[in-house]
Amino acid sequence: MDDRKRKRGIKASRNKLEAAMLARGFETQAALAQQIALNEGIDKAPRDLVNKVFREQAVSPHNLARIALALQVEVHTIYMSQDDKPLAQIHSKQNIQPNKASFVFSKKSTYLLPSSTSNNLKASRYSIGILGVLLCISIVAMGFNWLQQETHKAQNPRAKLVSSIGKALVVIQAPDDLQQFGTELVTEISAMPSINATMLTSQEAYSIPPAEALLKWQAHGVLRLEYQKRQFYIMVTATFTTANYKNVILQKIMHNSELTHDIAVISADIRSQIQQFVDGNMPNPVITSSAESLQLLLLGKEQLFTSRSEKDFSKASKLFNQAAHEDPEFSAVYAELCRTYVRISWIHQETPSLERAADYCRHASDLPHSVATVTANAELLARTGRLEQALALITANIPLDTANADTLALLAALQLEQFERDRRDTDKQLIEANARKAILRTPRHWQALNTLGNLYFMTGNVQQAKVHFAKASEIVKHDVILANLGTLQMCHDELEDAEKTYRQLITSFENNYLGHESLGKVYHFQRRFELSLQQQLFAIDKQPEVAIHHVWADLAGTYLKLEQDSDAKKYYLHALTLLERDELLENISSSDQVHKLYYQTKLLTLTNNDNLKDKLNDKSEQAGLLQARTQSLSIRAKSHLAWILDITGNPDTSKQLWQEISTLCPVYLRSAALATEQNNP
Repeated sequence: MDDRKRKRGIKASRNKLEAAMLARGFETQAALAQQIALNEGIDKAPRDLVNKVFREQAVSPHNLARIALALQVEVHTIYMSQDDKPLAQIHSKQNIQPNKASFVFSKKSTYLLPSSTSNNLKASRYSIGILGVLLCISIVAMGFNWLQQETHKAQNPRAKLVSSIGKALVVIQAPDDLQQFGTELVTEISAMPSINATMLTSQEAYSIPPAEALLKWQAHGVLRLEYQKRQFYIMVTATFTTANYKNVILQKIMHNSELTHDIAVISADIRSQIQQFVDGNMPNPVITSSAESLQLLLLGKEQLFTSRSEKDFSKASKLFNQAAHEDPEFSAVYAELCRTYVRISWIHQETPSLERAADYCRHASDLPHSVATVTANAELLARTGRLEQALALITANIPLDTANADTLALLAALQLEQFERDRRDTDKQLIEANARKAILRTPRHWQALNTLGNLYFMTGNVQQAKVHFAKASEIVKHDVILANLGTLQMCHDELEDAEKTYRQLITSFENNYLGHESLGKVYHFQRRFELSLQQQLFAIDKQPEVAIHHVWADLAGTYLKLEQDSDAKKYYLHALTLLERDELLENISSSDQVHKLYYQTKLLTLTNNDNLKDKLNDKSEQAGLLQARTQSLSIRAKSHLAWILDITGNPDTSKQLWQEISTLCPVYLRSAALATEQNNP
């Protein structure tokens, strides 16, 4: 009974499928499956279905229609017909039986030849000639097919959006939150001479699938807007559906406020894509064929924007790796992995993390470039001591008048690094301009606000610095912002307020070292050295591999105050090691050179040396050279230089420098007293 049951379903011709894939630009069956998922808004690509169809097995008409829609062909054009040879038949014919004729040696050759007539040999040669001709024809045909692809199928009438009434009718489906965007699109698209557009205003209309909307509104095209919104970033996609095609024509991930800021530019991009349909061309490709990969990129960027601890970075890295698994050709994902490992390098396995970052950036650069590829490579260059190259890379590849908020904020941060080294007024103006542009586009961009705060602090405008750090802390409870706000409070000798800020930081970020490390400084200024040591050890326990030399030097200083010289020496050595690692990467400033001299001098005083006086004289000469760069030094570096000058026999110059520092930050009056006690026990 089962043998007599009629098999239901329709088979597709593999040859026709492969020709359609080639014309559509798909290189793999997996890419086709991803396009189906993108068309239908489903999470999992139907790879099993695609494999089944390509094996020429019968499937339902509905499933074959799904394949045809993704390939942008009429479904009947891929049906298996009587002229098609099934795969199984082809394979059976290729199973050639061995020649049973006996073999003899030819008298003219040492090759083995079958003992058949000379006619057979001639026939074989004739067959080879025919095969050669066919091969040439195939190559010519493939070249012609490629040429057709390169011209975007301009001669394909089914790709052309036209109407006999002179105007193609397009309806726009937009959710409530994108109504303003939809209104802008109506204006932009209706400005095209061959299209009339209108937006469907009811939410019931938005719930109708585009294919049904085409029929219900008797339109020629449906433009559907969709979005996913997180706390900081939004992902917007636009899909254009006609009777023959369904294409994702826009994919954007940006800060929430940038959608409003860039609405005219994005609308013009969509208009340009629709113009491709009007001209009978296929639209320009989007950044990924995987909807799931795009969503994972959104989640990863959201996580990375507020990450600071190793655990947070690990979450971001996991999301980006999942996105790469879904679409191995998605360059932006590898760029974000590069960026993630650059930032991890500050707190975990510095050199291996940077090498891993470089591998990801290299891979991203091998794929079609994106803005993320440029900015991630710039972060890597700056982290490895190539700041000038990093700045040049951004300015040469990204037009700053249309740059997004993240690019502008990064550029301002890198320019701040340059300003810290050179202290040029032109750099200061550029930093301020780019940071403010980023804030104009994204008022909640804490990184740009933080850069402005640091700039004002460096240039002595402590009150403005405090304003910007406080504003940033209202946007997001990020450890760096809270730490900087506490630093300003400490600078003003508001130690009780600083302690409250650092305790808030500890409560908000349990796994982060910054709160404990900063609170240890407050206790140090208050001469509560046992409590200071306790907090600093808590910080090290939270982040044992932190690659910031200041952290270890502060710990050494506390041990020195507690007269535990061996531990002090141990941690000054570690601080010096980390600084020399930065020097290997050419990631060292004038301030770092002062810190290096400070650690070396501290270690000299902790070591029994018969010729200590001569060695200190040598340090005095080095300090004199560095003194000429005082204006380019950070406050911390100036305090270290003041200590060196005092211990090497220049007390008047040291006193003058302490006075300059304490005018800017009154808390350094305490630091000067502590240093004097240490030099003159």
